[in-house]
Amino acid sequence: MTLGTSRLCAYVAGATRGVAERVVPCVAYDAGPARPSSWPLQEAVHTGVRALGGEVRDLGEVTTPQLHFITWQTNIEPALATEAHYFAQLATAFAGVVGDRRAASPLNVDAANGVGAPKLAELAPQIANILPLRVVNDGKQGGALNFKVWYGLPLCGYRCLSDEAISLES
Repeated sequence: MTLGTSRLCAYVAGATRGVAERVVPCVAYDAGPARPSSWPLQEAVHTGVRALGGEVRDLGEVTTPQLHFITWQTNIEPALATEAHYFAQLATAFAGVVGDRRAASPLNVDAANGVGAPKLAELAPQIANILPLRVVNDGKQGGALNFKVWYGLPLCGYRCLSDEAISLES
């Protein structure tokens, strides 16, 4: 069944009418969708949450792990439910795992023009002394999300390769 955005939202609102009185209000955290086709679904979810008496907190463009961390942290200590705290925790954990070891050369990361590119750029300074990063396909030059990405067979785990070679020269 295909519905336009306004019809989908009206359907969700109608389907949840009368349910709000039986539900404990909640806060739903949401991140901005990376694909234009996701906007109607996001709007329908927001409509449904609000119809049930809930509150929607849109975090904007964050990665899925960040969304999960911020949602989890809100239940533990709300004041620390921030992107900055996420990056600090991630950098501290990474430093603890690698110990005194340092990378011999930068790690090249193909960000496939996704939301992770600017987020990785925010993390990079916090781990630069351990693992310098070089991000390519970061979306700054435009380009579609996951453009020219080929998903190979999972021979030794999952792998994702770009059609175009990435120069490993610094």
